[in-house]
Amino acid sequence: MKSLFRSPKNKLSNQLLIGFGVSIAVIGFAAISITYAYLRSNLKEQVKQRAMSITQGLEFATEGLIEDKEAFLLDRIVENYATLPTVLEISIVDPDGLILSHSNVIEIKEIGTTTYANIHPNLAASLQQASRNGTEVNLRTVVHGKPVFVQFLPFSSTLFKKLSKTSSELNQYRGVAIAILDLQQIEREALQNALLAILVMVISMGLILVFMGWLIRKLVLAPLAKIHLAIKDSEQRENFDLPQLPPNEIGFLGSTFASVFEQLKGYKQMELISAERKYEEAVQRYELATSAAKVWVWDWDIQADQFVFEQGIQHWLGYVNQDLSSPCQFQSWLDYVHSSDREAFTTALQNHLEGKVAEFTCEHRLIDVHGQPHWFLSRGQAVLDENERAIRAIGTITDIAERKQTEIFIQQQAQRESILLAITQRIRQSLELKTIFEIVVKEIRLFLNADRVGVFQFYPSAQFNDGEFVAESVLPPFNSAIAIKVHDHCFGEKYALAYQNGKIQDVDDIYQAGLTDCHIQILEQFQIRANLVVPLLNLDGLWGLLCIHQCDEPRIWQAVEVDLVQQIANQLTIAIQQATLVERLQKELAERQQAEMKLTESNQKLAISNDELMRATRMKDDFLANMSHELRTPLNSILGLNEALQEQIFGTLNERQSKTLRTIEGSATHLLALINDILDVSKIESGQVNLDLASTSIENLCQSSLTFIRQQALNKRIQVIHQIPKYLPDLILDERRMRQVLINLLNNAVKFTPEGGTITLEVSHVKESGNPPYLRFVVIDTGIGISEENIQKLFQPFIQIDSALNRQYVGTGLGLALVKRIVELHGGKVGLTSEVDVGSRFSVDLPFNESEPRQEESPTTETVTSNAALEQPPEGKSPLILIADDNKANIITFSGYLEAKGYRMILAKDGKEVIDLAKQYQPDLIVMDIQMPLMDGLEASRRIRLDPQLAHIPIIALTALAMAGDREKCLESGANEYLTKPIRLKQLDQTIRQLLNKM
Repeated sequence: MKSLFRSPKNKLSNQLLIGFGVSIAVIGFAAISITYAYLRSNLKEQVKQRAMSITQGLEFATEGLIEDKEAFLLDRIVENYATLPTVLEISIVDPDGLILSHSNVIEIKEIGTTTYANIHPNLAASLQQASRNGTEVNLRTVVHGKPVFVQFLPFSSTLFKKLSKTSSELNQYRGVAIAILDLQQIEREALQNALLAILVMVISMGLILVFMGWLIRKLVLAPLAKIHLAIKDSEQRENFDLPQLPPNEIGFLGSTFASVFEQLKGYKQMELISAERKYEEAVQRYELATSAAKVWVWDWDIQADQFVFEQGIQHWLGYVNQDLSSPCQFQSWLDYVHSSDREAFTTALQNHLEGKVAEFTCEHRLIDVHGQPHWFLSRGQAVLDENERAIRAIGTITDIAERKQTEIFIQQQAQRESILLAITQRIRQSLELKTIFEIVVKEIRLFLNADRVGVFQFYPSAQFNDGEFVAESVLPPFNSAIAIKVHDHCFGEKYALAYQNGKIQDVDDIYQAGLTDCHIQILEQFQIRANLVVPLLNLDGLWGLLCIHQCDEPRIWQAVEVDLVQQIANQLTIAIQQATLVERLQKELAERQQAEMKLTESNQKLAISNDELMRATRMKDDFLANMSHELRTPLNSILGLNEALQEQIFGTLNERQSKTLRTIEGSATHLLALINDILDVSKIESGQVNLDLASTSIENLCQSSLTFIRQQALNKRIQVIHQIPKYLPDLILDERRMRQVLINLLNNAVKFTPEGGTITLEVSHVKESGNPPYLRFVVIDTGIGISEENIQKLFQPFIQIDSALNRQYVGTGLGLALVKRIVELHGGKVGLTSEVDVGSRFSVDLPFNESEPRQEESPTTETVTSNAALEQPPEGKSPLILIADDNKANIITFSGYLEAKGYRMILAKDGKEVIDLAKQYQPDLIVMDIQMPLMDGLEASRRIRLDPQLAHIPIIALTALAMAGDREKCLESGANEYLTKPIRLKQLDQTIRQLLNKM
């Protein structure tokens, strides 16, 4: 068999035998390893058990001797235990740490006076622990240079009271028996046992291997040797002569070789040709893939300082070989990294090479052949030698210019939306055009970093040839254009009509834009070099221009800047139209009052005025609906992301961050309340509000209203007094609306009452002869009071007594207007008496519509979904939610929060895409925005309900309009639930879970 192993003809047989031998060896090694590991794992427990048995036996044997002070017998017992195998030392120590008996007497100067800490200082702490706690202690340590196992076993707490004079009833320490065992000797014994078991296994496996070798040679190797010789001869003659083989599997193998041999000859040439073609295709695909993905590979040999990179990056940057060659030195490569990014690049790479970070990654810029920077992402991994030192680094470099441009665009978009929201909010806070213009021009100049921003108004009868700047924000080096009369006949002739049709003029350089000479002269008068002009329209056409000037040099106006200015101009147009409308309404009102003397003329003017008022109301409703949507949509993202951050969906927050988020939430909630107040006034005035009348407890109504202002009053040290008669009957009224009335009145009382003042809420049942009874609510304060001339205009919308820019008391002027209208809807009236610097007294009289006494209802059994159940996601696979919204901020807000709650997401931008995706993915639920392009949410919901495959899917309708009839329209179109923006994300999550649990 030895000669057969050496013969080259028997490679296959050698492999079979070697494979079987290796398998036996692996199995044997595994068995040996398991046996050895088992013995090693039990070694610690064996040592502990041996030490425990010694110390417990010692305790049992010496307990009576210690009490009788039999020192001689005690020493003999200790010495006998010390002779046990692996025992190095036995000691008995009293509660004071003195040695009573010790197996190595030579180490002890005098028994009874030597402490255990004198001979083994390193074991004193463990001794004290066992003595004090009364529990056994064991540890591994080194004594006299030997690894040992030490067992401390405390005696009974009463054993040493008779022995020691120093012991007292209060002494809690105990005597201890100590055994020190030789770990090396124990391990040697265990190793000897393991080696004996291993030797037996090795011998057994050797015998098995010898027997299998003989069997393989007899049955396999000899026939295979014949086949091997035939194969070798066939390589020379290029044909295969099958030798005489036994009629078994080996014979079948030989005949198979004969048939396969001929096929292999043909396949060999074909595979060679195919392999060469595939290699060329793979190289081509790799080059195309890296070029398309803009990802290239680099390799740095640190020891030889050779930096190799693909030619693709060289061509991308526009260099030829002599400019940027590969390979090159690493410092030569760094010369093409932007100087501002070079330090960050080298620091990140060095941190990785030193093992401080697991991967090298750095975003940086490379300079192209024209000196322009381009953004790239470099990533890599170090190759270490046997000493864990970096000798090489390999990685990729990726073009991320598009991603960087997207990031910059998103930042600009967020900044633009922020400034637009701020300007829009300030516009909505005032109807004074001068105030609005001054705020807007300043904000635009700061945001665009322009030299001058102004609002230009045409004179009404000047045919757009004359006008002046009515508002301006300009940098100090340039002249002011405010109140300067401008005459430009070229404008009226050539440009006015285009501006009336919405033309926007953006001129990068007035000398290169083809402007008329007379127009250039006007621009030079105001030191203008580049300008951006957007028309401002009113109901009659072109009102003026919003102008942005760059005075010191030409400027290329970006599309995002033009878009922002256009949106702001649209808001200014709304403000101008509102002011114009208000002016017209005031003028028409004056004319109507003058025309009361002539009935016929008065009727005609009244009809005209009514038409104008109806048109104004429609315009106002459309405006409020649009503004509700435009303001609620970004508010939905602000409140939603703020809620998600406060719930720590995207990570933990510190206290400062939490406080900041609470501030953002408060500001956004205040803005939402302002929007709701405006909508409430609009709904009430248009008759779109229906009271939800129900039996209401007056005492509960008053107490819940007082709760809202108690903290504010406490902060100002204002005393709150309430006088509410007991046993007042329940009245029929709209509890939510009346609570809004009381809270508004109480809030005003707190706001205008100085510190240390008093606020009183009185309720009384008033009965007057000849008049029906009524219920009177009175709110009395000791505040600043109101003059007689201001009382009449106090209940008008958007009117405040102190409306200056530096006013002390903030507000919108809507609160009392809402109070008056809500009370009048109930058939009541509001009264006011006040004296300046003394206080005010607001009264609300409501008809005394007493309700029937309420019957005690027996509790009924209902199926209630607990909060805990709503917090748990539905069992099984994570639900698939289809979100339909054309606003990216809303999509990011909803999807980020719901994914964190465990849902899967698919997104759609319009109603048509909703239907297509619903058919394709069959989602568990659809969250549908109503206002979307191509197809709105109402139409999409109707079509889904008409499709039998989709009709079962629950739909939650979302809208930012919040106008009357919206809910009914959504439910009629097929929605299961209706939510208005801004939406609380937790409320959306609970609504989704409720609908999913019903399925």
